[in-house]
Amino acid sequence: MKVRGAELNDLDQVVEFTAAEAREAEGHEKDTKTLRDGIKAALEDRSIAMYWVLMNQNNETVPDRKLFLKQRKPRLHRFSF
Repeated sequence: MKVRGAELNDLDQVVEFTAAEAREAEGHEKDTKTLRDGIKAALEDRSIAMYWVLMNQNNETVPDRKLFLKQRKPRLHRFSF
């Protein structure tokens, strides 16, 4: 397994992960459009934030939430499920 920086083609999965984290941590649903717009902006401009995804040995994104990282300047947040 390895970790790589998320790319625009990871948008749906990152939105799904973020929504699930909010449900579990805060107990309510986040607006998917708002999440999508914010995450898309970050994926297009890494000065906003960086998202990371876990890849398997076949270089495919792991479909469950085993590891998901988000980095905002200057901190690193690690979400581990």
